[in-house]
Amino acid sequence: MGNRLLAIDPPKCGCTECIVGEYRPFDEASAFELTLMLDGFLADHTGLPRQQIIARTDQLTAGSIPAR
Repeated sequence: MGNRLLAIDPPKCGCTECIVGEYRPFDEASAFELTLMLDGFLADHTGLPRQQIIARTDQLTAGSIPAR
């Protein structure tokens, strides 16, 4: 049974929560996961400006950056 995603962490994060799947590093998050964070369903631990998160979401949605 997998762990439930709770938050998006800063890029390149390697904390225990990211390793076990409770958190996801920003640079590995999908557009859907970032949208959940922007909508308040996941905690935002990124420390990034909202506009930068929106821009990343738009890039992923447009397919200009491959999702991991």
